Amino acid sequence: TTWLGMVGLLIMVVLLAYRKRSGIVVGIIFVTIVSWFRNTAVTYFPDTPAGDARFDYFRQVVAVEPMDMILAKFSNDLRGAGVALLTFLYVDFFDTTGTLLGLVSYLGFMNEDGDFPRSRVAFSADAIATMIGSVFGLSPVTSYIESAAGVEAGGRTGLTALFVAVYFGLSIFFAPIFASIPPWATGGELLCGMIVRNIHSHSYARQSEKYPHVHFR
Repeated sequence: TTWLGMVGLLIMVVLLAYRKRSGIVVGIIFVTIVSWFRNTAVTYFPDTPAGDARFDYFRQVVAVEPMDMILAKFSNDLRGAGVALLTFLYVDFFDTTGTLLGLVSYLGFMNEDGDFPRSRVAFSADAIATMIGSVFGLSPVTSYIESAAGVEAGGRTGLTALFVAVYFGLSIFFAPIFASIPPWATGGELLCGMIVRNIHSHSYARQSEKYPHVHFR
């Protein structure tokens, strides 16, 4: 599966080098379809009880999940809450700060003071989403570096986020399909996002010049 994931990454890089904005999606789809074939060395549905359960769920195609666990189970036992609050605070804070600053710097929105327009609104939206998400038992709803893949594909305004939200809403009904996308299919997309964040301070005339210059430390 590692080699298959690397093939998917290579497909993404080559297509992006030729300025094909669909490169990331094509790479994910290719690796996913290859992984859906059973009785292969790279299948996502091996001949095991876990693999059979995945395949049975995958064959449903469309499923509406129950809503009985939409709200988190609350407790008045706060002995371990302090550590959890501090942990999530710093994880959310540094993750959001690094992602937002990296992306706006890549887009050229950073000013001389190291700030960007409407930064207070951006950080406030992240904080409010995290608080609301916790009511539903979600992990911190923070800004993720995967957003760099959308930037690399051409996303520049909040309209991109609105379209992504609509697609996420539609994906709820096709959970068996999207839940069957293997992690090695989407790993290349994350690497492309990390590449974008790490080279934002460099100037490259062509897309093909970006990726050979990446250094993994």
